[in-house]
Amino acid sequence: MTIPTFTPFKNPIIGKKSGIKFRVLNAGFGDGYSQVTPDGLNTKTIATQSVIWNSLTVSQRQSITNQFDTFNGTTFAYQMPGFTETLFWRVASYDVDDSDGFYEAISADFMRVFDLS
Repeated sequence: MTIPTFTPFKNPIIGKKSGIKFRVLNAGFGDGYSQVTPDGLNTKTIATQSVIWNSLTVSQRQSITNQFDTFNGTTFAYQMPGFTETLFWRVASYDVDDSDGFYEAISADFMRVFDLS
């Protein structure tokens, strides 16, 4: 199975919102007590990262949204600005803002993917 690559015509602005996830093992007991321990090494990961494209023409916006629509919520490869390697991501939804009447903007939350199935 070949994973498609996301190739926007320009890099997005990395949003201020990012979700950090800690991978842990949790053993819950019937009395409300639980034991939690880290699950292996490198347990801290970026689970979600918000991205924004501003000041887009209609054709530039379509270029990006067409790729999102082609992925259809499935996994794609992308090296986000500021990251040192290409990672796998999904976009469950995105928003288009054309409120200024001339330029458009796209915002999306990229969700990190570890399981390629």
